Amino acid sequence: MIQVEVYKYTTIQTTLGVMVVVNEEDGNGKVIAQWFPIRAQCVLLELDVDRQKRSARQDYPDALREIPVELPVGWRRVQCIRKKEFALWLAGIDPKRCKLGAQRALESYRQEVLAAADRILWKNINLGSASAILPSDTPRETQVEIRAIGLCPCCNRVTRVLIEDGVTVLQHVDDTEAE
Repeated sequence: MIQVEVYKYTTIQTTLGVMVVVNEEDGNGKVIAQWFPIRAQCVLLELDVDRQKRSARQDYPDALREIPVELPVGWRRVQCIRKKEFALWLAGIDPKRCKLGAQRALESYRQEVLAAADRILWKNINLGSASAILPSDTPRETQVEIRAIGLCPCCNRVTRVLIEDGVTVLQHVDDTEAE
């Protein structure tokens, strides 16, 4: 049996404006992937199309596909980026390079993406206390508070300034890393 790719495009309203999305369907009408035409998104945000296509090719080569889309001028193959990578690509766009109407919304989107990435990277870590180096469920009596890291004034080696049970301790990093 021959596998046929079925693409249907539609528009969706987002905080950045109306975007074109291309749904890739299996033979039964089930959406198996979603794609965003790069040129259409660049037009929406008033970005340099060629520059953004180069950026997408460089950063997300495995997430790009030429998809046949029926346009007012007829069928054309359109370069699209997969939905997940589209979210990252969009977050990497400098809002100052967009039209004024899209800048605030794009900056807000970027801040949300940064906050989400920050939560994922630093999950269960409180950089202001001992849980910065130990899991959050570590008993308090075994936690150590890091006060600073820098060069030892005596020997110029990289050193952590720790507080263990209320006592300040200098710990050379290379000594502990070798263990």
